[in-house]
Amino acid sequence: MGYKFLRGKIAERGIKKNTIALELGITTKALKNKIDGVTPFKWEEACKIHDRFFPDVDKDTLFTTDEQTA
Repeated sequence: MGYKFLRGKIAERGIKKNTIALELGITTKALKNKIDGVTPFKWEEACKIHDRFFPDVDKDTLFTTDEQTA
């Protein structure tokens, strides 16, 4: 279970994963694990990502898992 839509939006907007990781106070590797679905996002992390980087995208859509779109 990963977050293909979120991954795509990050790439589409040219946002560096390191920038998002710094905003969350985690390592880039930890962020990669979250995007890949290895570890879960905390609610606060999801809200921060949405509010800071993607306020124009519906939060539920942004964090749709690959399983939900299959």
